[in-house]
Amino acid sequence: MIPNKGNKLLKLINSPKFLQFSDFIIHKDVMVHDPGFTPPGKQERKGQFFVSLKESLADSLPGTSIKPEVFLSELQMNKSVKEILLSETLTVLAKLIIKHKEKHFTLNIFHGSANIHALGMSQLAVIKSQKDASFSSESKRADYQSHLFEILKPVIQYEKNKEFSLRIIEDCLASGDTISGILAMIKSKTKINISISKIRIDVAVATAQGILVLRKFAWENKLDFELNVGYLAYGLSKGIKVDGVRKHANYIVYPVEMLDQFPKKVKSFRSLGGDYSVVGDMGDASRKLGSRFDNKHPWNKNRDDRPSHGKFDPSLETIFYFANGGYLMKAYYDHLNNSPVNLNQLVFSAKRIWSTNLGYGVLIYDLDKKLLA
Repeated sequence: MIPNKGNKLLKLINSPKFLQFSDFIIHKDVMVHDPGFTPPGKQERKGQFFVSLKESLADSLPGTSIKPEVFLSELQMNKSVKEILLSETLTVLAKLIIKHKEKHFTLNIFHGSANIHALGMSQLAVIKSQKDASFSSESKRADYQSHLFEILKPVIQYEKNKEFSLRIIEDCLASGDTISGILAMIKSKTKINISISKIRIDVAVATAQGILVLRKFAWENKLDFELNVGYLAYGLSKGIKVDGVRKHANYIVYPVEMLDQFPKKVKSFRSLGGDYSVVGDMGDASRKLGSRFDNKHPWNKNRDDRPSHGKFDPSLETIFYFANGGYLMKAYYDHLNNSPVNLNQLVFSAKRIWSTNLGYGVLIYDLDKKLLA
C-alpha cells in the first residue's frame, strides 16, 4: 500500500477534467513575495509571467510516494518491478527498459533506478562537511556532472521520432506541474503552437508522480507528448512551513518504506550526514567548472551561462532549457550534436514557488521577447 497522501494524489489525477488549460491563471509583469527564497531581503521577485497552479495539486504533491508497482498499474503495464524499474540496468539506445505508447502520450524509460550513476549522484548529493555543505567543490560538481552526462547521453541521442514542435531538455522532473504551467504560458503567450505537433520532453530523472501529472495534462488538452526519462524515482519531500508557505517541498527523495528495495548503499547515505535525497539541488550541482576540467569534461568548454535573447526564429524547431540546470543541459546537447545552429535553443528561468500574494505557481523570467505573441 502507498501512503494515504499518495492515494489522495492519484485520486486527484484521475478525476475528470483536471489539469485543463483553463485551470491555469497567467499573470503578466508580476512581483511576487517568496518567503522561502534566500537570502533574506531578496524575497520580492519580479517576473514576466506567474502561472498560478491548482491549489488542490499543490496540497496533494508534497510528501507523497508512489511505488513502482502502483505506477505500472496506473499505466496498465505488466512488468517486473525488481528486474526492470528497480534494476541496475544501464541501457543502450536499442533496448530501453520501458517503452509505452497510448493516445496523446509516449513514455520511454532508459535505465534502472539502482544504476551506478544514479547512486553516484545520490551519494554526492548527501555528503556534508563544514567546508562543503553544498556543491562549492568543483571536483565534487565535476563528478556529479559526469554521472549525469552518462545518464542523459542516450536520452538526448534517442531519435526514433524526429518530428516535434517543441523540445524541453531538463535535469529532473519532480512534480510535473511546473512544465504543465510553462506549457500553458507558451500556448497562451508565445508564437509556438503546441497543439499541432509532438512535444518532446527529455529528463535525467522523473518521479512517478511527475510522469502521471504530465500524462493527465496531455490527455486533458489533447497534446501529443513524448517523455524520455533516464530513470524513475518515487518520492517527494514534504518540506517545511515558512510564513504560511512551503520551503524545500517536492524535492526528489527515496521513500523510507522502499529502502529495502534498493542496494544497501542507499541506507548508508543517512550516516554521511545527509538525507535520502535522490539528486539533491541539481541546479547547484550543474554550475560551470573551471577550465582545468575541460579536457575530461569537454561539455564545459563552450558554456554560455546567460539567458538566450534575440535568437528566436519561428521557422525553426525549438528547444527550451530552464535555468539554472538548463545551462548544463544545453552544454551536453551542444557537445553531443557538435553545436548545431539551425534550431532555436532558448534558456530562461522558470521557478516553482509558493508566494504569499499569488499562491502556488511558476515564476517565469528572462524569456526572449521575440518569442512572445
